[in-house]
Amino acid sequence: MVPLFAQMMKYLHDNGFRVLTMSQLGYDTTNNLFYLKNILSSTSAAANTATATANAATIAKPSSS
Repeated sequence: MVPLFAQMMKYLHDNGFRVLTMSQLGYDTTNNLFYLKNILSSTSAAANTATATANAATIAKPSSS
């Protein structure tokens, strides 16, 4: 089991996956979705926040059944 876990962690590391802390996540109660807070990069923070919110909404929004 340990070798499989090590392989998974190596894959995540080698492919640029990053760990997020709970303090980096926000929750929009109006739209019932999670978003990433305080995203910094070379582009404007507002544009990044909008993109992250859209991406998080795609991932976090529950499907209607």
